[in-house]
Amino acid sequence: MNKILLAVNESPSSDAAAEIVRGFLQAYPRTEVIVLYVTEMMPDRTGYSSQLGMRHERELAFKLQEKLRTTFFKNLMQRVTFEHKQGLAPSKVICQTANEHGCDLIVVGCEEKRRWFRRLISGSVSYDVLTHANVPVLLARRKPEQMTPISRIAVLRR
Repeated sequence: MNKILLAVNESPSSDAAAEIVRGFLQAYPRTEVIVLYVTEMMPDRTGYSSQLGMRHERELAFKLQEKLRTTFFKNLMQRVTFEHKQGLAPSKVICQTANEHGCDLIVVGCEEKRRWFRRLISGSVSYDVLTHANVPVLLARRKPEQMTPISRIAVLRR
């Protein structure tokens, strides 16, 4: 495994995904990771803008980068790069970025099943990535204390 794309946001499941990717980095010394944060752009009267404003999004991306750098990838930073991109469909941006970098795997967090109603209304980025990616996708659930590491992996699809 040469390259992994880790798609992140501020959710607990994203932390679980980062923890799993850290395990890959420790197990495979030649693996590189591209960490991607996507700002979803929304149509408005002036064209397209993020819901929270680009300044806020850049600050959020920076905070996520610092959290990942200090919490998950502290001694592994020479093999980790960060990207912040914008797009109308985050899942499409994730898949395109994985293709651009020649990634072997996409790792993304997914929410618990009990949030099915919200997924029905707004869609699910993780599900869209799972169904549209050209490479295997690993979906990671957030980590309740009683779960074993392998039970945090929801789906691995090729």
